[in-house]
Amino acid sequence: STLPIPRRIIVGDPVFQSVQLRKGLKQRREDEGRLRVLQSDIQHAQRTNDKTKLRNLFEKVTKIAYGEGVTPQMREDFVVRYGCT
Repeated sequence: STLPIPRRIIVGDPVFQSVQLRKGLKQRREDEGRLRVLQSDIQHAQRTNDKTKLRNLFEKVTKIAYGEGVTPQMREDFVVRYGCT
């Protein structure tokens, strides 16, 4: 049988059993961990005003947040055109 849509999503909902969703959630946890590790480096680079280090860290954060080869401007253009996904 199919479940009604829309419906209230609860922890045991079958939607959470999707392989793609589980893989995405795992990737998000890993990405958040990598961003936390970079946080202290970013704070140190800001305190010391190390522009080169900040630029390199910005590139690392961008790669984690948006993916390889996607710039913040590309992401912004996508959101303006298609909405948040």
